Amino acid sequence: MGGLHPIAGSTVTAYAAGATTGGSATRIGQATTDSHGAFSLAAFNPAPASGQWVYLVAQGGDAGGGANSATRLMTVAGAYCATAPGCSFPTAVTIDELTTVGSVYSLAQFVGFGGGAAQISGTAPGLPNAVAAIGNLVDSGSGQSAAFLNAAACSGSSAPANCVTLEKLDTLANIAAACVGSSGPASTACAGLFAHSGSASDTLGALYNIATLSAARQDASGIAALAPSAPVYSPALTAAPNDWTLALTFSGGGLSAPAGVAIDAAGNVWVADNTSAGAVSELSPTGAALSPAAGYTGNGLVGPLGLAIDSGGQVWVANWGQGSGAQVSGFNANGSVASGSPYSGGGILGPIDLAIGPTGEVWVANYGNSSVTRLGKSGAVLTGPITGHGLDFPSAIALDNSGEVWVLNQSGNSISEFDSTGAPVGSSAYIGGGLDLPYGIGLDPQGDVWAANQSGQSVSKLIGGKTPPSGCPATPAAGDTGCALSPSAGFKGGGLTSPLGVAIDSAGQVWLSNFHGASITELAADGTAQSPSSGYTGPGMAEPYGLAVDASGNVWVASFAGASVTEFIGLAAPVVTPKIGLPQRP
Repeated sequence: MGGLHPIAGSTVTAYAAGATTGGSATRIGQATTDSHGAFSLAAFNPAPASGQWVYLVAQGGDAGGGANSATRLMTVAGAYCATAPGCSFPTAVTIDELTTVGSVYSLAQFVGFGGGAAQISGTAPGLPNAVAAIGNLVDSGSGQSAAFLNAAACSGSSAPANCVTLEKLDTLANIAAACVGSSGPASTACAGLFAHSGSASDTLGALYNIATLSAARQDASGIAALAPSAPVYSPALTAAPNDWTLALTFSGGGLSAPAGVAIDAAGNVWVADNTSAGAVSELSPTGAALSPAAGYTGNGLVGPLGLAIDSGGQVWVANWGQGSGAQVSGFNANGSVASGSPYSGGGILGPIDLAIGPTGEVWVANYGNSSVTRLGKSGAVLTGPITGHGLDFPSAIALDNSGEVWVLNQSGNSISEFDSTGAPVGSSAYIGGGLDLPYGIGLDPQGDVWAANQSGQSVSKLIGGKTPPSGCPATPAAGDTGCALSPSAGFKGGGLTSPLGVAIDSAGQVWLSNFHGASITELAADGTAQSPSSGYTGPGMAEPYGLAVDASGNVWVASFAGASVTEFIGLAAPVVTPKIGLPQRP
């Protein structure tokens, strides 16, 4: 369908998605639509393997304006299974502009265009979770928006926060529909769409570029101006949005004052709820609450802030307790209390953040007494308290692949480095690069250290555990800024407003939560802002705190004052989860 009109003479090709990252899809069938837009594939040849993802692409055809080579639309049918009891593979699908928008955003990190075809490929859990997330946006059977986005509720006086995402979805579909119903690539509708979407040549490529190119995502008014005056899909936007990201906000499962965020191996989202009683919430990869209505409680929880997940799936939680907490809590993957939890000793006091080492040790940053504690896999104290070497109200901690430990000192405006045993590295803590009340820390794929400066409204980058560039000593002394890779005032722009959380994806893009900006910022690996001056905004965001990237490329952000978590769909390069050491692509 092209809007409300059937597309006649369109070539519909069915593909089985590639099973490896960057692999090729396999063509398994082709048909041509009739005057009603209908097509039929009696069988797939070759038949996909059981569980292989099947998607369909419609190319060309006439939706009323004449044969149009600029038309290319897609939908995902699902995981293939032979006809058998319990088989859920659909017998009918609809391909239209809405299914195309939903598919390219959710699968943005798994789509390529090798050989002119739309190549979808990827591994579990990233690709399956991304496909499942399409269902939050569109229904491939009807070709309409998903029940999760309640169009009727969005027409009321107190519309839910996610309505803005439905309006964006509909508006992009309307813009594509105007091109599909036109005379072809040279029409005003198609030419305008292509000019504002990275010089694409068909509707699928244009929507993919809007989803993946930062310049197109920021072209809020230019793309909004392409919307037809008589929308086919509604409710649509009535004014230009802040940006063209698609994001959904989820609540429940005990979310109350969400702070730290971590993703497990299955793609489930774990969140520390910083209430006095304390709770931990768990959401599925599609945002459904998996934890009880009050969250997982007890187990020594008191004002938790940071959390991390080890390779065995155990969730470790830092109980800050207004700076006076003295325990770390452990939860199993099913939310039950881990053996020996809660853990204490070794100088644990006001633990604010923690990180997992490559061999399973748990490193805890203690804000309450300016120290670091090293725990074993069982929670037993291995080393601690570790003090000195510039530790001064540490706010965040990270480890690289070799077990080097990087600790951010909020009061000292510095970064302390320790080896995998807790011995100091360098003659003193590192300074420079604009460090100014730093709060969040992240390591990029090259091992360089990024810090979010809450007071400086900036981000600092310092050399990490690798051969220093010319002029940068291997162990810089206090006051030596030669190892700073950011300017003296740090990197700025892109909406940075009291940044707190840092997440870095497998491509080296840096994502930051703006606590006082109700937005997130994207920086390129060289520190250049990729997001607009207001950052990327999501529905219902309020005081965003922690954030994390999953294996599907979604960015999950905790809204401390919003009692919710927002998912920016397909925005980042996928990351192996749980994230231990440097970010890497699945």
